[in-house]
Amino acid sequence: MLYKLKRFLLLVVIVLFIISTAILASCSKECDHTWQDATCTEPKVCTKCGETEGEALGHSLEKIAATPATCQIAGNSEYYECSVCHKYYSDANGVNEIALNSWVIAPLEHSYGEWIEEVSATCTAKGVLGHYHCSVCNKDFDENHEELTSLEIAKLNHSLVKQDATPATCQIAGNSKYYECSVCHKYYSDANGVNEIALDSWVIAPLEHSYGEWIEEVSATCTAKGVLGHYHCSVCNKDFDENHEELTSLEIAKLNHELVKHDATPATCDNAGNSKYYECSVCHKYYSDENGENEIAEDSWVIAKLEHSYGEWIEEVSATCTAKGVLGHYHCSVCNKDFDENHEELTSLEIAKLNHSLVKQDATPATCQIAGNSEYYECSVCHKYYSDANGANEIALDSWVIAPLEHSYGEWIEEVSATCTAKG
Repeated sequence: MLYKLKRFLLLVVIVLFIISTAILASCSKECDHTWQDATCTEPKVCTKCGETEGEALGHSLEKIAATPATCQIAGNSEYYECSVCHKYYSDANGVNEIALNSWVIAPLEHSYGEWIEEVSATCTAKGVLGHYHCSVCNKDFDENHEELTSLEIAKLNHSLVKQDATPATCQIAGNSKYYECSVCHKYYSDANGVNEIALDSWVIAPLEHSYGEWIEEVSATCTAKGVLGHYHCSVCNKDFDENHEELTSLEIAKLNHELVKHDATPATCDNAGNSKYYECSVCHKYYSDENGENEIAEDSWVIAKLEHSYGEWIEEVSATCTAKGVLGHYHCSVCNKDFDENHEELTSLEIAKLNHSLVKQDATPATCQIAGNSEYYECSVCHKYYSDANGANEIALDSWVIAPLEHSYGEWIEEVSATCTAKG
């Protein structure tokens, strides 16, 4: 009975499979697809049966950069627009859709800041009105926050004092008429202060001089200025060159020093140092600068020796028969020298190695059956091995072993047969 039931169920499954396959084949043959184009987010789809084909196109995003708002113009945050579906997104991957104009940043308020006080006009410079200045749009405003198209205050008139003309003499220069403003102390050739003139442009040169004898030049050195050769007028007390041109100065600048640089040397615990200085090889004076302007005293460059920096006491490391020891000491971190507990300098920290405690192993000759050994020594402290009684030449373990000898067989000895009376 169970067997028949199983056969029946198997037949039912087979029939159902054949029917479903036929139905599917019929559907695929019957639907004449009408395709709706793919979009940024959906693949191509059949408007009749809903079957899809291919993949979504994906957004074609154009970035609109952020623009800061000003006092006059709205700004925007950064956003992206798809040129296919014309939707808007806050991110470059087109994931977060946003509403139209959600990116708009409203125009800012003016940032007036502190009131800037008025700068009064003078007779030489225009003034500046008191005002607020917006740090956002860079415009200016009055106390009522009304915009100012200009901050300029016109210059004031000069307050001119007339200087009358004076004739020249040999001793005293003359001058033409001119005007000086008592406020700005500038000079003008006219009473209206229109034509500005240079200082002393009104001067009329003195008359003929009484030059006297030629005075020879005194040459300059690196320690003293020189004096130009010149004529000296005994009337006006002025000086003149060989062409009778007035000299405003007789001074000849000092010559440059022939400076030899001495580099700075840092002080140590052992030796004094020095700061950088220069010595003139001509006048043998000393200077702190390469131009020889700032003279200094001899030895003013000396830097006193440093104190030792001993640090912590370093404990002694005892010597052994295999390693040297190190004396307890202080170590100066400045000069890198070492000192004992009394701060006396140590020329060496080394403690000699201890002697080995050597036990001699006598040489034993090898035989055909037993290995021998050469003479060697073992230290009972460090358990190392040496070929000499002074423990100078260390050797490897078993390097003293002499291999057993080969047998020396000689000639073959013929057998002697045993008898009933004698062994063979």
